[in-house]
This record gives sequence, C-alpha cells and structure tokens, in this order.
Amino acid sequence: MPWRQLQNGTLAALTDGNRDITFPEHGFPRFFMSGDGHRSPPFQWAIGDKNPLRMHFLQEMANGNLCVHVELHQDQVTAEAVPGLFQPLFGQQQIFGWELPFYKDLQGPMEESMLLAGDVGALPARDMANRVAAFDRELVRLHAMLHAVGNPATLTTAMAQHQPFRTYYQGLAGGQAAVAGMDDQYRIWLIAYHNAAMGLRTTVNNFIGDRINRNINLHPAKTHLITCGDAHILHNDLSLYVLIPATENGVVDPSNM
Repeated sequence: MPWRQLQNGTLAALTDGNRDITFPEHGFPRFFMSGDGHRSPPFQWAIGDKNPLRMHFLQEMANGNLCVHVELHQDQVTAEAVPGLFQPLFGQQQIFGWELPFYKDLQGPMEESMLLAGDVGALPARDMANRVAAFDRELVRLHAMLHAVGNPATLTTAMAQHQPFRTYYQGLAGGQAAVAGMDDQYRIWLIAYHNAAMGLRTTVNNFIGDRINRNINLHPAKTHLITCGDAHILHNDLSLYVLIPATENGVVDPSNM
C-alpha cells in the first residue's frame, strides 16, 4: 500500500540522526499527510531548524516542485495559510484548499441549530415560529444539494423530520395549546442534527479525496504536503482516498501538533 502510517509526532521529531530509521529507502517520499490541519498555520512540523525536511522542502519549493493542500475553501487561501517559510508558494499558486463547497451551505444551518436549541422555550411564540420556519427553509434548500456529498441518510431525512416541529410552533403562534415535552424533543432533535452535520466531515472523506486527487493530478511530478484535522485520519482515514502511484510511497502522521 503506497501510504505508510507513522507514529504520532514522527515528522516533527525527525533529525539527521534518525531519518534513516523513518525513511530507510534513503530518500524522502513525495507525499506527506499530517493531522495538523486546524493549526494556524499548519505544517509547523516541517520548519524546525534541526528537521532535515526543512531544507528538503525549501529546495523543492525553489525548484517549483512543492504543492501544499490545506483545510480551507480555495477562496479563503492566503499566504498566511502556511508558515512564513512556505509563503512563496502563494505567489506560485501552489496552495490548494480542499474544503468541499457544500460546507459553506451547511455552516449556517449547523450554527443556527445550536443557537435555536438554546432558545427553545425562551422566545415568544411568534418569534419562535419565525425562527423555526426560517430554519426549515434552510433544510429545504440544503436537501437539494445533498447529492453532492452522497445523500447521507442522517441529513436527507432531516427535512421530513423537521416538518412536524414547524407545524407545532406555527400552531403555538396561532394560539394552540402547548404540548408537554415538545420543547425538549425539539431541542434534542436540533442537537442531533448538529452532530450529524459535524459527523459528515469525516464520512465524506471520499469526496475530499477526489478534490485533492484532482489537484495532485495537475502536478503529478511534484512533492505534495497535505494537512487535515486529525479526525480525517483517525476516522475513515483520508489517505485511503488520496490516490498516489503504486510506484510511490507516502507517509501519514496523525499528530495535530
């Protein structure tokens, strides 16, 4: 298998003294994946003064042979997405954001689900009905986009599951009597929706892998550094979906440091 899993922190601890133990093939691979995608910036492991990878990557960058892939939308990528050492890559247009566009559409409802869960039972009936109706419209809008991430069952059922809550809170605003326990049921549902949306991030690693693969294929002869949150490695390992040539090898360090 082209990808080789390393122990946590192996890349950051690399020195001239132990490099032959980690890379017995007497050379560095062209593909690296690390779990530090939520650091700001990532790839801190690659810039240590005593780390031989530092000079290796600097040379690759000077030769125009280095690409990095970060956990951002492409329109969020700036020079600050990587350590200062690698910022010339921004001018070379070699920093690729792999976040799925769908996440932008999902972010608002995810945040609102938790805000709404906190407001259940605390708002006037009409205000609550309006909030629930607005959230329902977002679920309808998202429903039409779920094919982009494989129609996950936990989210494709959300629109239908939410409809009784919308009907209930509209009724309250119209003067109908409250039903005991309904606020608690809705709060539980909203939290479950939020958790399902969060869980989607790793269950769609196959789609993330496809995006990374497309960018790798634009530069098939270059060295590629890929960063992601460690959950993308520890759950439904992203490296299973990032395809590298059978004649090559890559290393995966799950460490988020």
